[in-house]
Amino acid sequence: MAISEKMVDICNHSDVLKGFPVTVIHNGVDVDTFKRYDKEKSRKELGLIPESRIFLFSGYNIHDPNKGLNKVIEALERINVPNKILVCIGMSNMPMPDASFPIILTGLISSQVKIS
Repeated sequence: MAISEKMVDICNHSDVLKGFPVTVIHNGVDVDTFKRYDKEKSRKELGLIPESRIFLFSGYNIHDPNKGLNKVIEALERINVPNKILVCIGMSNMPMPDASFPIILTGLISSQVKIS
């Protein structure tokens, strides 16, 4: 399955996928809202350090044990990535766990433009 005719063409010319049937299922995302924005401008508007490496974690309640926030933090502690920041989108009624890198909690975000 592909989300565009361009992706179908890529699949049909792939050494691995050619010969297999490919069906287009168009993306259900509003591409007028969820599009690429200027990275530097967006980071400035959101108060994020321009040269940081941002990792995103989201969930309605980010402390829900089924979401795995502690595992995400543990994994990020183990990788050698300079200037990493974890941005958490969602509700939080507990303090954030300690980490050797900044964790930014945005709270719930309902604006699709801001999420994009």
